[in-house]
Amino acid sequence: ERKIIKIPRNIKGYKLLKRVKTEKNDDRVVCIYQNKTGKKVVAKIWFGKRKNESYSFLKNEYNAYQVIRSILETKKLPSDIKSIQVPKVIGFVEEESSCILLVEYIEGRKGSTLEDSQIINNFLKIRKFIKYIGKNIPQSDKNKFSTRHWLRYLQYYIFTVILSIIKYPKYMDKIISGLVFVLTNTKTLIKDGSIGFVHGDLNFDNYIVDFEGNIYLIDFEFSKFTYMESELASLLRYCKIRGKLYR
Repeated sequence: ERKIIKIPRNIKGYKLLKRVKTEKNDDRVVCIYQNKTGKKVVAKIWFGKRKNESYSFLKNEYNAYQVIRSILETKKLPSDIKSIQVPKVIGFVEEESSCILLVEYIEGRKGSTLEDSQIINNFLKIRKFIKYIGKNIPQSDKNKFSTRHWLRYLQYYIFTVILSIIKYPKYMDKIISGLVFVLTNTKTLIKDGSIGFVHGDLNFDNYIVDFEGNIYLIDFEFSKFTYMESELASLLRYCKIRGKLYR
């Protein structure tokens, strides 16, 4: 049974224009609002009686935008990444049973609509940008993000392997060989892997290129401090769809 969500018609002088999507848990919606001057904002809205994981993700995204914008406003970015930005936070409203994040609406094209060569070049720039941001986040702000170490990944991977064997028993040999490979190389990851700030879901739809060529990163709800290699591993899930990029 789906929840009935009453979306605010007006927020901070912005009027509801359209509803974009509802998250799978039915407790978060994304809408577009517009004010009298025509300026648009993206509103991410959480509803609930208890502050759950969806609420935490939204609060995490707000923290990420605020921290990154602070760095962009106080640091001079290297020339090769100065075209990368994040949207400005227009407002953040938190009440007992709801939470609303308003960020500026960026007109442009999503990364997934670009040519493969552009996508690759943009991804390399974005990787540099995020690494730069991570190195410049003050210690006081680092505490706003979670840190995920190798043990968490290993536990999750073993759990996934068990589910895969149950669901796809005919592929057991391949699943087990993959598990052996991961366990064999875990020591290398622990020794050589570097902990840094990551976006957490860096796919081709999570950045927008505006009409001036600037790249805007969006959807930082899964951002955290963890092994930076995990960003690339996450991206490969989406590269597989593009075929040519995956190869």
